[in-house]
Amino acid sequence: MITIRHGCHPAPCAEIQCDGCGERYDERDGDGVQHVDPGLAQAALTDAGWTTAGDRRYCSAECTPAMPRRIQRRRTKGWSAPEGSVYVGRPSKWGNPYVWSQYPSDRYPTDDAKRAAALTDFSRLLARTDGAVYPSREEIRTELAGKDLTCWCPEGSACHASLLLAIVAGGDS
Repeated sequence: MITIRHGCHPAPCAEIQCDGCGERYDERDGDGVQHVDPGLAQAALTDAGWTTAGDRRYCSAECTPAMPRRIQRRRTKGWSAPEGSVYVGRPSKWGNPYVWSQYPSDRYPTDDAKRAAALTDFSRLLARTDGAVYPSREEIRTELAGKDLTCWCPEGSACHASLLLAIVAGGDS
């Protein structure tokens, strides 16, 4: 959303454009400018059927991108990763440096407990990273936005890709 000052009323107007197709939201006069206070813009868009995802706005369900997801890689003959997806396992730039299988069995008796511990350690790394040890949150958001993430973790198990997707979606994870 871009705010501009027309002088038509005391508050600046909000110019809103669909981040999917480029269509402009036009409440009144055909100039692509919503003549209301930008603070009221969200309610007006919702009433008009627009949706939001983070700071992006979409005029219809067709323009709203599907939420990125985590996909388990497979060695099955003929399987290939979806086009545009990003591999986030080791040794890629996005891999979790904490190897769950190396956690001691006497302290973590099950694979699920080991995975959870590795995920906890990865989460702590993300909380303190400045981009020197692991990519920064901004880099994660920029480079992984809108992309499905692939890794070897089984479906339904704890996986660092879920934390990366949460950051991309605007969370702090």
